Amino acid sequence: MRNNKGSAMLYVLLVSLVIFILGGAILATSLGETRFAVRTENKAKAYYIARGGAAAAAEWVADTAHTRDEIKTLITNNKTNSDTWTSFADGHFKVSFPDDNYLTPQVKSIGEYADVQQTVRVNLQKIYLFDAAVTVKEMLFFENNSNVYGQVARLPGAEVIAKNGTDPNLHISEPPILDVDYPYDSPPDPNLSVSTIAWGAEQADPGNLSIIPGDKYLNKEFLSPVSMSNGSINIDIGDSGDIAYLQLHEFSANNIVINVEGTGELFLYVDNIDFKGNLYSEDSVQTMLVINDEGNLNFQTGSSTFQASIYGLNADMTIKANFASVGAIVARNLNIESGGNITYDSKYGKIEPEDMGYPSFGYHKVSWND
Repeated sequence: MRNNKGSAMLYVLLVSLVIFILGGAILATSLGETRFAVRTENKAKAYYIARGGAAAAAEWVADTAHTRDEIKTLITNNKTNSDTWTSFADGHFKVSFPDDNYLTPQVKSIGEYADVQQTVRVNLQKIYLFDAAVTVKEMLFFENNSNVYGQVARLPGAEVIAKNGTDPNLHISEPPILDVDYPYDSPPDPNLSVSTIAWGAEQADPGNLSIIPGDKYLNKEFLSPVSMSNGSINIDIGDSGDIAYLQLHEFSANNIVINVEGTGELFLYVDNIDFKGNLYSEDSVQTMLVINDEGNLNFQTGSSTFQASIYGLNADMTIKANFASVGAIVARNLNIESGGNITYDSKYGKIEPEDMGYPSFGYHKVSWND
């Protein structure tokens, strides 16, 4: 019995030690979980601060009240994140545009809360004048052997109708038909100076007209109606970066071949055009045909390929026979008959609204990268 004296005290000490160790472990675990929870919460707050900054910058860029030059200046001046922070929700963020491209800008936003940082990116895409193969204000009408290779966009109230009630020939993944409400408007007047010479007057053979950079035809408005038969028109736009304008109010052609070549840009304005013949434009030229308000376009061609965009918000258009338009069309009413085909190509559709004198249509938010 004397040998067991003090054993109770030993047991108490051992139990106390175990309890102390377990308590320390529990406390350490609790503190670790608390720190993890706090850091997770801080990361979430930093993320939403960063996302708020990215959203605010994206909304600023997409605001149609801001001009193209203002957006370019903002992007150019903020290629990289500076040390300037903007306070937001008990934290702060800073925004940059690392791609330095106003057509497809990426907004990069770094959010910080309690010394924890998170980065968010949002990719934008400028809305062009032509974002679909065909955009109609009132009606698109198909014959059975006609095709649209690309999306069709309808302004409010517009219809898409196929002959005999059959499904229209739209060759694109869903949705083939889009409902849009972009701020389209009447074509602006290019305000060209009136030509002092008659159409074709200085040509040796007025039936075969050759228009070259710098002559008296380009960048001019011809007031008198132009009518041609059994001839050709060759238009050379010149080098890349050159922009040429031409305005004809009434233009009719029978058995005419038109060729557009070069590497510049051509804007052709017409009130009414009735064309029978063959029409070609090289894929190196950015060509745009503008049909003015209440105007009409009637193309009846052979094996033509017009690689261009056609714009006439308040114009009625008919395309028939073996006509292939590679580009995009905006019309009030468009009839595609007897083998007419329209194929969307973003190369010819990427005309900015500002190039036509319109305000910006804004930007799409394409994707978020967290």
